[in-house]
Amino acid sequence: MRHGPRRTGAPMTDATRRARALAQRLFEHAVTAVDAGQAVSRASALVEPALAGPTPPRRVLGLSIGKAARPMARAIAALCGPRLERGFVLVNEGYATGAPADRFEEHQTGHPLPDRRSVEATGRVLESLATVRSDTLLVAGISGGGSAALAAPAAGLELDDKRALVAHLLAAGTPIDELNLVRQHLSRVKGGRLARLVWPARTIALVVSDVPGDRIDLVASGPLSPAVADWPAVRDVFAARLAPDDVPPRVSRLLADGLAGRIEPPPGPGDRVFETVRVWIVARNDDALDAAELSADRLGLHVVRDPAPAAGDPADWARGFVRRLRDLPRPACLLAGGELVSRPGPRAGRGGPCHEAALAAAEAIAGEDGLAVLAADTDGYDGNADAAGALVDGATCGRIRHAGLDPARHLERHDAATALDRAGALLRPGATGTNVMQIFCGVALPAPARE
Repeated sequence: MRHGPRRTGAPMTDATRRARALAQRLFEHAVTAVDAGQAVSRASALVEPALAGPTPPRRVLGLSIGKAARPMARAIAALCGPRLERGFVLVNEGYATGAPADRFEEHQTGHPLPDRRSVEATGRVLESLATVRSDTLLVAGISGGGSAALAAPAAGLELDDKRALVAHLLAAGTPIDELNLVRQHLSRVKGGRLARLVWPARTIALVVSDVPGDRIDLVASGPLSPAVADWPAVRDVFAARLAPDDVPPRVSRLLADGLAGRIEPPPGPGDRVFETVRVWIVARNDDALDAAELSADRLGLHVVRDPAPAAGDPADWARGFVRRLRDLPRPACLLAGGELVSRPGPRAGRGGPCHEAALAAAEAIAGEDGLAVLAADTDGYDGNADAAGALVDGATCGRIRHAGLDPARHLERHDAATALDRAGALLRPGATGTNVMQIFCGVALPAPARE
């Protein structure tokens, strides 16, 4: 992981240096524990009985979508062995890690907005799955980013309608659960509709969760899971997050038709198409935190884990995180995970919610010794920056000011990554091969008394 403070401002003390090293080490342990390929490989007990049961499938097909699509596909190929006929990988551009999977046709797609490549790749998938029967087994890997990778606009919509709407929702700071709820209703494959298309084939879906509460109906907008929300919920999201002019006309007409009952709803719980579908979560944010907690305990730190998931405004949440960290008996570690959401607006600068949380934490611990706070997205990138997040300490804001920038102003302008980059605080691991939301790690070590 490329990272390191620049030699500007006050020198770093031993206590701060050790706190930083521990925070980074715990984050790396957390991400390693939720490697998507390893998580799918560990699911062999779920896949092997379907391959060799009393009625083994005549055909075995694979599908892997999202940011972790490539490592999941490699694991599916290994689990299925020579029985695998073929598969498809729909991976978001910039997230293809490791070697391509054997017998999988790979397509690079857009993110966070679907693009023409997403639509064309989805067309290839649907064409291949059109011939499945009850003697077919589909093994699917589902990860966050799949909403943009697997894209088939609903009847009456164009790709540009979806792109415009999702862009407005993202700029408004719409949480991922609300965003994916909307996406379910604008698609021919999301919200359980892919399960309807492949029925009566048997389907095993292995999910890497990137949504709060690990709701399988919302990871990648739930292509193989029952939809539990309806059109009034979509209307409520629009009312809460958007101005009327933000909703494209064709989307408004689709919403009106949905509310009037003129559109067939997505399949919900109890629909027969799910009788042949089995869905399991194989990696989640809690798994990453479990690994970090175990490592911190072994390193002799007093470990506390926030019971509530991180949510809401990044700066406000980070200030509360720092207050809780300060109250712990040192040496201590405070861990949290979740999905902070910023409201960048149309004139936002560079960065994402983890960068904003890190910069707010840097302001809160400015001048303090023995403290370090790491805020990072487990997929390797946060917002529109080329960095997962940042690792800050009591001298970070001093380094930013030494570079001629104002931390508070950059935080206000949603340009946190620019300021943190000048302080050498950004974390750039690159694509990690997983995606289980965000991780926050604070370390507080005893600092020598000042004379």
